[in-house]
Amino acid sequence: MLKKMFGSVRFQVIIFTLLVVLAGNITLNYFLTQNAVEMLINEKQEKLENTGHYLLNLYEQYFVGDQCIIRIEAREHLKKYTGDTPKTEEDMFQEMMKYKFSSTLTGIIETSIDLFGEEGGAGFYIKEENRVYGFYEEPSMFPYQKLIVRIPVGESGSYIWVEESYKNIDAKIASLQQKTNDITLIIVFILLLFSLFFGFSFSNRIKKVLFGLKDLEQDLYKPMPIIDGELGEISRGIDQLAQSLILSRTRSDLILNNASTGMISIDKNNQVLFFNDAATNLLNIKEGLISMEQIRTILGPIIENVINRTFKIGHSFSFDNYPVKLPNMQKYFHIVVSSHLDPTKEKIILITLDDVTENVKLIREAEKNESLRMLGMFTTGIAHEIRNPLTSVKGFVQLLGKKVVNVDGAPRMVHLVTREIDRLESLLKDLITYARPSKTNFEWMQVSDLISIIEKLLTEKIKQRKLVWYVKNVEKLEICADSRKVHQVLFNLVLNAIQSVKIDKGEVTVYGIEENDYFWICIKDNGYGIASEDFGKIFTPFFTTKDKGTGLGLAISRRMMEDMNGKIVFESSRTKGTTFKIGFEKWRKTEIQSNNI
Repeated sequence: MLKKMFGSVRFQVIIFTLLVVLAGNITLNYFLTQNAVEMLINEKQEKLENTGHYLLNLYEQYFVGDQCIIRIEAREHLKKYTGDTPKTEEDMFQEMMKYKFSSTLTGIIETSIDLFGEEGGAGFYIKEENRVYGFYEEPSMFPYQKLIVRIPVGESGSYIWVEESYKNIDAKIASLQQKTNDITLIIVFILLLFSLFFGFSFSNRIKKVLFGLKDLEQDLYKPMPIIDGELGEISRGIDQLAQSLILSRTRSDLILNNASTGMISIDKNNQVLFFNDAATNLLNIKEGLISMEQIRTILGPIIENVINRTFKIGHSFSFDNYPVKLPNMQKYFHIVVSSHLDPTKEKIILITLDDVTENVKLIREAEKNESLRMLGMFTTGIAHEIRNPLTSVKGFVQLLGKKVVNVDGAPRMVHLVTREIDRLESLLKDLITYARPSKTNFEWMQVSDLISIIEKLLTEKIKQRKLVWYVKNVEKLEICADSRKVHQVLFNLVLNAIQSVKIDKGEVTVYGIEENDYFWICIKDNGYGIASEDFGKIFTPFFTTKDKGTGLGLAISRRMMEDMNGKIVFESSRTKGTTFKIGFEKWRKTEIQSNNI
């Protein structure tokens, strides 16, 4: 309790103010009293000196001017002297002077008693006589100390003294001290009231600032109290600092929450201290909170062990292409686990997550493409080797068909062989097209014109399937690409869509959209859809779900889109059908125009 009281700002301000007031007034009272006493004594001393000079004037009046007269009278008395003891003129002069001293000085003192008062006294000391004349002093004042002033009489060593008892002086000093003390007490009382008011006012203002700071600890957006004076400037300065912190924190939060790198910090008790939006998005956490249990479940016990080891030994650990199984998807992360010290010097663990799934896919795709490239070169060579003898076989079969036209069953067999040879030639043609793409010639074209041509080519197929055919938002769509390749890609995709829908219940829609930097041509059907386990295979050569398909249509379409720097993507489900989209860059128009200038 006492510690809290002594530590209180209000108590310290009041005590400090009281000490300053008391010390200042006591010191002032002392100096004022000393000065007043000194002035009183000087006044008394001056009065005594004036009385002494008055007595000196009387002395000189009666003696200095009368000595010649007394000397003449001494001669006259000497002539008349008849005593037994012989005397000189000087002896007679001294006797007459003693008489004069005794009578005259006593008279001077007696007539001047009113100047001394009850507590004063005076007298003459005559050096030649070595005795005091006319001495007066109030007997009741004998016990008291006296203030004495001496006035020299001539140069013989004689003097007049005037004195006054300190009884009166002490009484006046006591009265003066009392008045000074009374005034000092009044002043101290007034100043104490003022100091208490000032102390409480000052401490209350400081408490307002302290309460404002405590509120800021909870909420930086809460303003500091409005206060006048210097504390008000401090309060406004703290407000400005809080605003700067808010701005800094907002910028930091903006950077952290908009960073693509996920960040999670963990303390020594395995409590998650911080995480940004990227971390929840990467880990596919919808609740908005990340716990150590979720980290253990999603990232696996390996990461948990690494976190514990990092706390113990302080090393940093990193994982490249770390596989993480999330609901309905497989991701790969670059994970770094490192230790740091927070502002309180406590060790914390920082986990950073970077999604490298696309990089892994690109690497694997590159490896796959390299394998396919090698396979294409091999396939091209084989296709050429097969196509040449196949052409000869086809010619011999056609000749043979003319010679066995009358043999029972021979024409049918020749027809079947010829048809299979044609199918093999078509397959070889597709193989060569896929393995050795042709040169790409860019030109501007209207998408609506291409769709019209494809619609005419597939009119019979559309009628056979009795489907509903829609074309939307392609009238103003213009792209820059190789018209021949775009035609083949669209033909393959539209044909696949027509073949995938049910007879008399099918719908196929071709429409255009504009997103970001691409124009997209979309082919949507309500057919059977693609099984999810086949999503990664449909662009692989020779993969097909059709009874008579070669499995090269989508592979060739993808190769042609890559040749045109375009994109081909799809969405599919067993209930809603499939949508294929091919995208072409917008900016290519500007590029082509600038090349033509």
